[in-house]
Amino acid sequence: IYYDTDRIANKGPKLFGNTKFVTWMLFLRSMFGFGGIAFSFLSVEKMPIGDSTVLTMLSPLFASIGSFLILGEPWRVPELVATVVTLTGATFVARPPFIFGHDDKNYSPSMLGIIFALLGAVCAGCAYVFVRILGTTAKMPWSNVCFVQSISQIMLSIPCLYLAGQQIRFNLTYYQYILLFLGGFIGAWSQIAMTVGMQREKSASATAMRMSDVLFGFI
Repeated sequence: IYYDTDRIANKGPKLFGNTKFVTWMLFLRSMFGFGGIAFSFLSVEKMPIGDSTVLTMLSPLFASIGSFLILGEPWRVPELVATVVTLTGATFVARPPFIFGHDDKNYSPSMLGIIFALLGAVCAGCAYVFVRILGTTAKMPWSNVCFVQSISQIMLSIPCLYLAGQQIRFNLTYYQYILLFLGGFIGAWSQIAMTVGMQREKSASATAMRMSDVLFGFI
């Protein structure tokens, strides 16, 4: 995808951008994007998936606020109402125990899990803002953004794996390998579609659509 005819002829932007500003935007997008994914996974390990999902779904709210403050993009009342309504709908679908109660009377939300989920939401929201900057101000093609993101995910995952006290395992079943590859394949196309959408539509509208993944996951 990256080595098309324009870039071979030196007509397109460099892989990491033509200016330091673009390079830094790509770096920050990759860092916050990795943080959004990593903290979300860690939160699921520490708390019920319903709680984690609802807290992680705050990322469109953070992205809309960031785009309004940093990029000056308008955040109109209909978009605000739509964000609140979709977040409410996601809450009723996920039914987090800390709102609807839990069968176990001794259940108490994990503070560490809540912190991880909120950090994941903030990081994801910031990543959306940087994707928007790369698409509007920097004019970087989505292929550059996704390519740099994929490289950064690999480079950051290895040291963070050991920092989190985990290790790489290869003694998995064929079924687990199939699920891993399917998850990676679908996740890659999700990142591509998100990047293209964020570059074409302002953050308030584009990120609000991300809340629909709760509905599709429920279906």
